[in-house]
Amino acid sequence: THAFFSFLFSIPLVDYYKLTYVTWSQMRHILVVLYRLSSFESPDWDLSHVRNILDLSTIIENIISQFEKIQWWSNRNGDQGDGILSRLIPRLKEYKEAFERRRAIILGEADTPSTETSPLPMDDLMFGQLDDAFWQEILADWNWQQAVDQQSGIIFG
Repeated sequence: THAFFSFLFSIPLVDYYKLTYVTWSQMRHILVVLYRLSSFESPDWDLSHVRNILDLSTIIENIISQFEKIQWWSNRNGDQGDGILSRLIPRLKEYKEAFERRRAIILGEADTPSTETSPLPMDDLMFGQLDDAFWQEILADWNWQQAVDQQSGIIFG
């Protein structure tokens, strides 16, 4: 998990457009795994250790930041694109907020007591909103070659 995100964040922004569906699927899977590791409730499980190794909120914030930079460069150069990032960024923000609510409940830091025993909308966000159909819809409409050609000259040209 740590190695994947170290790799992902080392990739130049221009090359994000060249990443395959497999890479994005891996990211989605790793986010789900990290969420589950970060919200697992057991007396024998140290959530603070997981957070110290790899904090899900920080990872999501970094992903959002990368996507916002790409979106900014695209918009700056007159490319309104097909709205992939404008749909993905808010969903990632929802994912982060849901995780932070869940973590606050687990750690007893929530503003209001909760009787919530089932997972918060994280599973719905990942398996509902960010499921395979979501990724296929987003990636099917994306003109990959045009995006690569434009971004190659725009971002670091």
